[in-house]
Amino acid sequence: YVASGESSPTSAVAMTIQGNTGNVGIGTTGPGAKLDIQGGGVNIGVSGDNQYLNIFGTIRVQSPASLLWDIARVGSNLNFHYYSGSAWTTNRLVLTPSGISSDGTLTISGTGNSSIAGNVGIGTTGPSYKLDVTDDVRIGAITPGYASASPDLFIQGNLEVDATAYMDGPLVSSSSISTSGTITQTGSGVVFFSGNVGIGTTGPSTKLEVNGTITATAVSAPGLILQTVYNAWTATTTQSTAYTYVDATGSDLSITAKRTSSIFKITVNASGYYSGSASTNVGIKYVGTNTQILGVPGSSGDGWMGAGNGPANSSFNITRIAFHNPGTVAGTTYTYRAMLGLWNVGTSYINYSGYNGTSIITIDEIAQ
Repeated sequence: YVASGESSPTSAVAMTIQGNTGNVGIGTTGPGAKLDIQGGGVNIGVSGDNQYLNIFGTIRVQSPASLLWDIARVGSNLNFHYYSGSAWTTNRLVLTPSGISSDGTLTISGTGNSSIAGNVGIGTTGPSYKLDVTDDVRIGAITPGYASASPDLFIQGNLEVDATAYMDGPLVSSSSISTSGTITQTGSGVVFFSGNVGIGTTGPSTKLEVNGTITATAVSAPGLILQTVYNAWTATTTQSTAYTYVDATGSDLSITAKRTSSIFKITVNASGYYSGSASTNVGIKYVGTNTQILGVPGSSGDGWMGAGNGPANSSFNITRIAFHNPGTVAGTTYTYRAMLGLWNVGTSYINYSGYNGTSIITIDEIAQ
């Protein structure tokens, strides 16, 4: 039916061509565009035919009226634009001869596997690696606590590296770091540990605890205890004159220096029991030169760093400390002896293995 300027045809029709507008309607008697098809689909050709629909303008998909999609060719690209009712978006999706780009969000809601043969860039349009990220990366619901001006990697769980891990900056951990392999720091960066560090032990009780031998070309750590040795000993002396002291070889303790120019800290804890009233004094001797380094043999209690008089039938416990530098040479052995002195005790004696148990001499080698 061809309507010539009529707005209401007088009979049912399958196709309408409006003479005044040139619009063609299929399934409608009031076509609103050059071709207006309603109530059915459009077939081009038959199965197997090589037929085409050539469009030299823009395809607009509209539903409802305020939501529009425009599909248009721009140069060699196919651009998809979206109208939200107030403004058009930029290129929401662009198909190019070399790939796909979008200024919106890419969501893959399927549960199947997805694969990308090339590189993936986040924050960069020219990735050089399989995954190339130009800003921070967070794995898990961790709250970053050490963010820097450079891109950071935040991991809530464990990080497992089966090969070698290289770091150009500091390694910082607020929890723990463990490895069954090797940690190598080849750069000039710094590794920070806010807690204790254990080497050869999983339960360090100090800032650095090593269960084993340390070998180093140089150690710059004045005050560092390089090693500790000790010896428990007992001795008994019976008074025969107004003054006597025990020079018992059982109290000897030897130490082999680990480092040249170190010093020794000698600690003696002497304990025992008075059978009568007495004044108890403790001395320390360097056996190598027979030199007294704490207390003077044959002198009074003050010279011997004494504890003073004790009443009869009472116990005592005395601790004395001396520092000695014998001109330490690494690999050389040095021997020290703890001594007990009694002053004006009449017929009294002191038994080291008595009331308070065994006494101990301890030597710490300390770095300078």
